[in-house]
Amino acid sequence: MRRTALSALLCAGIAALGQASSEQPAGHPVISEIRYRQHSGKNEEFVELYNPTPRAVDLSGWSLAYKKKTGGNWDVKVVFRRGHSLRPGGYFLWGGAEVTASPDSAESGASGVGLGNSGGNIALRDPSGRDVDRVAWEGGDSPEGRPAAGKNVEGGSLERKAHAASTDPSMSPGGTDASRGNGFDTDDNETDFVLHNHFNETNPQNSASPAEPEDGWPVGSGTCDVTPLDVQAFDAVSLRFTFRPDSAAIVTGLVLAVPEDMAAMIQASDIRYEGKESAYADAVLSADTIRISGLVLLAPDSLSVTFPDLVLPAQSGTVTFPAWFVSREGRRFPAVEAPRVEVRPAVIPAIRLHANDTAGVPVQPFGMGTRVMVSGVVTAGIGPFFENRIFIQDATAGLCLEADSDAAELLAGDSITVTGTLGQNRGLTEIRPDWTTLVTHSRGCPLPRAADRTCAEINDAFLDNGTEPDESRLVRVPRVRYDPETGTISDGTGGVRLFMGANAEADIPEGPFDAIGLLVQEKPGIGEPPYTSDYGILPRDLSDMIPLGDTSAVSRTDTPSVLPQSRRVRFESNRPNPFNCGTLIRFSLPAAGRIRLSVLDARGREAAVLLSGFYGKGTHAVLWDGADGSGRPMPSGVYIWRIEAFGEAHCRKIMMIR
Repeated sequence: MRRTALSALLCAGIAALGQASSEQPAGHPVISEIRYRQHSGKNEEFVELYNPTPRAVDLSGWSLAYKKKTGGNWDVKVVFRRGHSLRPGGYFLWGGAEVTASPDSAESGASGVGLGNSGGNIALRDPSGRDVDRVAWEGGDSPEGRPAAGKNVEGGSLERKAHAASTDPSMSPGGTDASRGNGFDTDDNETDFVLHNHFNETNPQNSASPAEPEDGWPVGSGTCDVTPLDVQAFDAVSLRFTFRPDSAAIVTGLVLAVPEDMAAMIQASDIRYEGKESAYADAVLSADTIRISGLVLLAPDSLSVTFPDLVLPAQSGTVTFPAWFVSREGRRFPAVEAPRVEVRPAVIPAIRLHANDTAGVPVQPFGMGTRVMVSGVVTAGIGPFFENRIFIQDATAGLCLEADSDAAELLAGDSITVTGTLGQNRGLTEIRPDWTTLVTHSRGCPLPRAADRTCAEINDAFLDNGTEPDESRLVRVPRVRYDPETGTISDGTGGVRLFMGANAEADIPEGPFDAIGLLVQEKPGIGEPPYTSDYGILPRDLSDMIPLGDTSAVSRTDTPSVLPQSRRVRFESNRPNPFNCGTLIRFSLPAAGRIRLSVLDARGREAAVLLSGFYGKGTHAVLWDGADGSGRPMPSGVYIWRIEAFGEAHCRKIMMIR
């Protein structure tokens, strides 16, 4: 619940006012003028109150208490009833019925006010009974600092200054400071007040008087800092903005601009505030702008605003948050320097890049042209069926990379990270890499297991929520048949296209076979949206089509083992052998094809997979460092390295001595 009283502001507000300043505006209501000697016996003593803050103050339950010059007890003169208030920059007048300006709360009778003709003390108290302001005169013993100096004559008054240089003439009606308010407060009555000794120098003001100062309060800007300063793209973080007005500022509101996609994540109810004004802060969200009102910030006060769990932009770089300090009149003053957050690049899960609108076009924050960093294992390097594409797969989904000569050396089983921009090619989401950012972490990593899908599931790859989790994924469609006239395969649930590229004349099994490949999308024609259909299978090579023979045959994952001599692998001994730290294993392929090179222990159990994927013709070498697949060192002993290629498996013994 928002409080209406300002008692919680007093301690911090008074501390703020202790700084040297020519303005020294109070952060709370003050006693602004006092007449304690009646003029010609008339009932015209008064106490005038002023609100130097931009927030209205409900005076219900507030009181004025009087105490004689020295000693004695405080006597409550008046408790203000419900309905009395102090508007921002406004006045409230309590006094005798014959004051020249009609009191908002009047006393009748010759002694109705009763402030005495000699020194005394007056206190303004909030509903809790705490002294908000005190004034003593002519040697009163309960001042703030020192009592107000001088001796008042009949009809004169003590008036609070507008600023440090204010004088009796400048504060009198028509003076240069007469309409600049009465907010000067150093907690020293002698410093804060001027003495009027003539009736025409006093100017009692009530709630109907114009608000002062006429041109508003002095307003400066200030600083705005943000933490953390350095974050990682796509991370969910809590950003904390701390606003600090400069020494001359009274700030009534704050404005902060954030990127539109981040603003959409912010709910006013989730914003957290820290600082003396935290109970009053009220946020309104509009597009990419956050406006916080209801404040009275004075240096050295600060207000911290925290937006929890914001997802940072996918793109790396500097994110700037323009910030403003707002005056009572609504004028904006920019922060000395807009806060900035440095966003470091981060690997984006592949599945997040397959979120689309209803037309199949990627949506924010990962829209077309977004620069992203991706990582995964290559499932297909440049191969016989596609000369300009490389496919990778992480734990969430697959991705297609637009390839060129810089990517020619990438092979299946390579673990890579690369940065590029998000694009589309006839419906297939692609990353257009900046190959200068390519990092190859390791080679010969195990390939992800092909996910089993039916033709019907492939045709329904575009889900109702706009995602395509299977696009570019390595899949297997068991037991299909090929129709050469339509170029499609079918399994009884439907038919999908078999993309053969330049190998349209390749020998495709006539009987049932398992079809392995990348699930891709390629809309015929010019390739404009919508991209919600036209899915198919793209084999990596001919061995991805595994014949099953008759209809009772069991599906298998390798090609026939009987091959002509020209397709056999040539092996070389590993060197050194025996070895201690590592051994280099060499082999030569007579043609491009898929291979798998693993290490078995003496019992035939697989210890590590060194290579797995499609490799080109020629000699290849891989170093085994004696570790298992998890990187743990293996003990001394006899091991076997096994290579599977073109349907054959060959083994060689090696010995490790620790």
